[in-house]
Amino acid sequence: ATTPKVTTAVTTSRPISTVQGDANGDFVVDVSDAVLLARFCAEDSSADISRQGILNADVNRSGSPDPDDTIQILRFIAKLIKSF
Repeated sequence: ATTPKVTTAVTTSRPISTVQGDANGDFVVDVSDAVLLARFCAEDSSADISRQGILNADVNRSGSPDPDDTIQILRFIAKLIKSF
């Protein structure tokens, strides 16, 4: 009699960034987040932003990301504000 071989598969998924201001999901708030958000707000159809990125980008918590959020992210990057 043979014993059946049992194998297990381990899958890992990339963690989701929930960092305020991190529109592109790379866990860092930088100019690329502000650029992506500005493109998204300008309705650039090639601006690829995830649902979580949209939530992260709404730093003023108005309910949806807007140009004011882009300004706040840039102010944060320039160290004019310490947090959102």
